[in-house]
Amino acid sequence: MLHLLDYLLAGVFLFVAFQDFRFRAISIWTLPLIVILIVIINLQVTTARILFMNALVNILVFAIQLILVTIYFSLKHRKITNIVNRYLGLGDILFICVMGLMFSPLLFMIFLVTGLITVGLGYMLWRLMVTNTSSAIPLAGGLSLMLTLLWAGKILFHMGQVYSIPVIEHLIVR
Repeated sequence: MLHLLDYLLAGVFLFVAFQDFRFRAISIWTLPLIVILIVIINLQVTTARILFMNALVNILVFAIQLILVTIYFSLKHRKITNIVNRYLGLGDILFICVMGLMFSPLLFMIFLVTGLITVGLGYMLWRLMVTNTSSAIPLAGGLSLMLTLLWAGKILFHMGQVYSIPVIEHLIVR
C-alpha cells in the first residue's frame, strides 16, 4: 500500500511539473491531494504531533522569507509592493507551503535553498537556449521535478523515507 502511495505522489509531482512548465499554472486540486499523500506517508515514520509542529516551523520560516522579500521590493520601489503574481505566483507559494509537510525543518531549508538555486539557474540556462520563452519561472514545476527525482530515488533504492534523514541531519548539525 505504501509503495502505491509513493508512486501516486511521484505521479502527482510529475503532473504539477508538466502543468507549470506548459501553462505556468498548477491545478488547485493537486495541492490537497499532495497534502493527503504526504501526511499518510509521513505518519508511517513520525507522529502526527511532530509532523504538524515541523510543518508549522517550516511554514513560518517560509513566511518570514516572503515578508523579507516583500520588504526588499517595497524598499526598492519606494512603495508597498505585493509580490504575489508579480514576482511569485500564488501556486508557487502554496506549493512551497505544502512542501513544509514533507520534510523536517533542516531538510526543508536545504530543499528550499537548493531548489530555488537549481530552478533559478536551470531556467536562466533555458532562457539562454530558447529565446522566445516566458520570463515567468515555473518554480512549482521545477521543485516538483526535483521531488519527482527524489521520490524516484526513494522508490528505486528502497530509501524507506525522506521525511527526516538522520545521517544527513547529524552531519550538518554536527
